[in-house]
Amino acid sequence: MIEFVQDAGGTKLRQRVDLLRESLRRVPGNPEFRRALCRALLELGDAPGAVAATEGFTADRELATLRIAAQLKLGETDAALVAAWSLHATAPDEPQAGRTLLDALKVAGLTRERSRAAAGMAWLAEHPRYRLGILAADVELGEAMPADLLACCDEILGQSTGHVQATYYRAIALALLGRDDEASETLALDRHLTIGELAADLPALAAEIRANPTLLADPGLNSTAHGRQTLQLLQPGDSAIPALLAGVEAAVRDYAAERAGQGDPLSASMPARARLRSWAVVLGAEGHQNPHLHPGGWLSGVFYVTAPRTDRYHGVLRVGPVGRILPGDPPWGVREIEPVPGRLVLFPSWTPHATEPPGVPGERIVIAFDVIRLDAS
Repeated sequence: MIEFVQDAGGTKLRQRVDLLRESLRRVPGNPEFRRALCRALLELGDAPGAVAATEGFTADRELATLRIAAQLKLGETDAALVAAWSLHATAPDEPQAGRTLLDALKVAGLTRERSRAAAGMAWLAEHPRYRLGILAADVELGEAMPADLLACCDEILGQSTGHVQATYYRAIALALLGRDDEASETLALDRHLTIGELAADLPALAAEIRANPTLLADPGLNSTAHGRQTLQLLQPGDSAIPALLAGVEAAVRDYAAERAGQGDPLSASMPARARLRSWAVVLGAEGHQNPHLHPGGWLSGVFYVTAPRTDRYHGVLRVGPVGRILPGDPPWGVREIEPVPGRLVLFPSWTPHATEPPGVPGERIVIAFDVIRLDAS
């Protein structure tokens, strides 16, 4: 049984921010307080606040990295790149500075530059989890072999069963090597994808989401295109959303109970304690999700609140598609799921998925979520 740890609307985190700000008013030069404040603000999604908290303190390397992370979230990519190159120049052998530069290059879409920068970072040899992303990009560019990617994935999975990115890229590597059955079994799509229904007050859910003050146009740093997404789903006074999330937690417990003790990577990595990280997405006629997965979760899912309809509901969920790294259809296939209001879809967080634009007037409103493990992986 998964125990869900509650923190309605990030209340504890906001209280921590208030406490840290008060501490800094008394001791403004304390670097530990300032670092902790920046980390908490970033976790809350307050990137402008995190940037402001670093003003005048960027000589501190950790604060410099936090400022760069906040700039990337704000879409200030050019400024973040300049700062990341400068930070790396001052500490070329330091993993933190190297990761910051590689992250900035990734967000900027400078794949080849990222690969060249990584080639000079000796510390990557001891960090297979971070090396994985570099190898995957190099495989897509034709500058690394799928067998090397597979070896890296197996190294990570030997240390951490069910690691999301390693599981996903293991399936990709096996497919590129022509080992289609093994690739399909790695994702186990048919075994772990479930589609159900969840009772909820759909009009009230839609109203609470539309009124959410953090429902903002996406800056392009995740998979949402031409849509809006909440930074903080739960707001004071909401009632339909908390009720829906309680139903999601119950559905996740049922899902976990059905798979407990099966001996496969999903059951072996099942958390004992977890929290539900959730957000809402509102998409119009051209809004869609590009192919992606959820690296931070164990299980992920989506609940449909509204969807435009003519003869059918428009804007299907496509489960299984990948990007350019794997030409053609993947060996595990692609499942298309109609976005019926009230429908709940659950799948392991390593599962790639995307959506089609509805192409017709009207809003498609969803609540998406990850089950985040709180015990050791």
